[in-house]
Amino acid sequence: MSGEKAAGRFRCGICNHPASYPVPTPNEMPEFVRVLGIDVPLLLRPCEADAYLDSRHGYCDPNRDRIVLRQEDTTEQRRETVWHELFHACEKASATDFEEEEVARMSRAQFAILRDNPALVRWLMEDA
Repeated sequence: MSGEKAAGRFRCGICNHPASYPVPTPNEMPEFVRVLGIDVPLLLRPCEADAYLDSRHGYCDPNRDRIVLRQEDTTEQRRETVWHELFHACEKASATDFEEEEVARMSRAQFAILRDNPALVRWLMEDA
């Protein structure tokens, strides 16, 4: 795992944002993400081990607070899927209800904004 440890805290190696846990390198998927104060694990599963992955790249399991991703997918596909599933995690955490097509459209658009604007991401994550 990457990330500098400063004053008992980890800092992101990309944007230098403080984090209370080790920050993975850019090509390493984090073990979990924090969604409105809840640590949500990111799990990789082979399709044959999870029937729910037969027709999708991943899913947010609201009953167990976890995101499951198809192990066979590329890193780029996993990134897009995690972003999409985080929308579903936010849905649950904020007690809202979106249609799947709404989540798909918004997650694709916002993910593209993040990917196309690394300077914006660094600026957003700077210490205030």
